[in-house]
Amino acid sequence: MKPWLLLGGPLLAGIVMVLTLGLIGPERAAFYRAEVATMEAWAFVGALAAALQFQRGDYLRNAWLVFAFSYSLYFVGDLTLTTGVFADRSWTPLANGILTIVGNILAATATWMLARAGRIAGLEPPWSAPVRVAVQVAAISLALVATGGATVTYARQVAGGDMESIRMLASCLGDIFVFSLLAPMLLTALSLRGGVLVWTWTLLTLSGLSWLGVDGAATFLPTVGVSEPAAQATFETLRCVANAFLGTAGLYQRWILRRGARDLAMA
Repeated sequence: MKPWLLLGGPLLAGIVMVLTLGLIGPERAAFYRAEVATMEAWAFVGALAAALQFQRGDYLRNAWLVFAFSYSLYFVGDLTLTTGVFADRSWTPLANGILTIVGNILAATATWMLARAGRIAGLEPPWSAPVRVAVQVAAISLALVATGGATVTYARQVAGGDMESIRMLASCLGDIFVFSLLAPMLLTALSLRGGVLVWTWTLLTLSGLSWLGVDGAATFLPTVGVSEPAAQATFETLRCVANAFLGTAGLYQRWILRRGARDLAMA
């Protein structure tokens, strides 16, 4: 397998999404519901597949299991609360907000666990301290540029009593934290000089970058005159790609572990 071909799957999913939206009419609610369920299921399956390839009790197994659990919460919330049978209940915004908060905390925890994997394995911190600091600052800055406006807007709405904004605020805060960890993690992978880990970490970083795009699209596009249907289409396409990258990262992690075990057995 050519590892760089892994980038094609998520990007192809985004292209198919755009083409499909161009073919269907303005009534897209049912399509979005099916697309969100499919891609969140893909992310869940990928994370779970990666986890189950590790031995019971392994540190990375636990990290991937936490990732899988977070995406299972997103899946359940979107199908039952955001668009499902409980979408019109009075308690739905609060319940959905709580579910999203927990899911983002779990995703942030999983990313933090993966970021610590190098230290636990005894790897020396990569590159020089100034480079690491610069990458960290750049990652945080990019996250704040993409989501800062949305975070402030949603925080004000929540403070004003709009419970429906809790979910979006939690998502923005989670994306900021996750991406601030992903960039240094990718730096660690790059220091391995082409090792197989670099592609898993690259896919995870691209997933985080896509999630920042989701937040940015939800905030900036309406302010520059983009119509609501077009803004939502962009939002959903980026969300599709983000989920696709995460699921692909998990499945690639499983594949390289299985290949390593097979090569070891044949040696």
